[in-house]
Amino acid sequence: MKKLPFKQHESGGKLIREFSGDVDSSELVWHRDREDRTVVTLSGTGWMLQVENKLPVALSEGSSHLIPKNTYHRIIKGTTKLVVEITEENTALRSYIREVLTESKKSDAFEVSVADAINSLGENITATRPSVGTQYADVLVKVDSQSSWLEVKMNSTDNLSNPRVFYDGSSWKTTYKTPTAQYAIDLLNGSPDAKKFVTEIAAFSGISNPVLPTTKGGLKDPNAVPLEVMREFVEGRGNRYIASEDGIDIGALVTQHYTEGKAEPANYMQSGDSFYLIGGADPLGLSSANEGSIPILGGTGDFKMRVSTRSSFYEIQAEVKIKKFDPANSPFSALGSSNKINPFAAKVK
Repeated sequence: MKKLPFKQHESGGKLIREFSGDVDSSELVWHRDREDRTVVTLSGTGWMLQVENKLPVALSEGSSHLIPKNTYHRIIKGTTKLVVEITEENTALRSYIREVLTESKKSDAFEVSVADAINSLGENITATRPSVGTQYADVLVKVDSQSSWLEVKMNSTDNLSNPRVFYDGSSWKTTYKTPTAQYAIDLLNGSPDAKKFVTEIAAFSGISNPVLPTTKGGLKDPNAVPLEVMREFVEGRGNRYIASEDGIDIGALVTQHYTEGKAEPANYMQSGDSFYLIGGADPLGLSSANEGSIPILGGTGDFKMRVSTRSSFYEIQAEVKIKKFDPANSPFSALGSSNKINPFAAKVK
């Protein structure tokens, strides 16, 4: 991939971009950006900005120019180094935040509906949503004196685990302590595709030993690939995936994640309109109360690692989904609106 004709770094939430006085004019091509941008010239002599259907204007020191999103433009080479400050009106970020908030509200509402349905069954059964971190599952259910966690997913296609990872310049690592996080690290460090990704981003960014952080603070590393460069890179290659392993036993991996990787085990899952046991443990005695007919979560799918660039920094995270459930669905559901058997009903006193 072609190296960019400039160097840049972030300062105070703004991009500082430098063009060498020796840059080849052929590299200063017409292009357009996805967001509105305000460009302020910090230094440089003889450089000009041309926006489509307009005459070139001087990029004199201290001048400010607004470039609307999706508008073709180019810069024309001057006689010295050019340094500009770029402020981006990140409508994509705002859209992403709105999307996340909307999905979060939908997810919360679904969890509430599941908890409410369980609470409506009897006084000896309670379901709460404690204010705890992601190291716990979603709903804490108590039947008589026994309690256990229930993981709740709105759809069967939801991501089941998404640990973040980073590349420190020599190998892939993570701060997560879960089984899926370790699986992600082992996959990336042994993957030819992941090695190729690092080689290509190094060539594209001009950083010989790139660091790929997964936090905003990590972008301050002098060898970190900037957000804008990563965004242009993944959009140009048309693929955000770094590595993948197809057709694996996702059910076993997810079981390990929820029963061993959480602060307290989650032994049950409500996925869409289907209820499953996670692993063989059944601390609430639901399976025996329902004649052993509640299915155990299982299935195959793909384990993928991808780059997301829709926030103020990029994240490298896992995508873990069961594509083929085994069994395909469950005759049980904890949803109040479901026509299936509620697995908690048999425990009502």
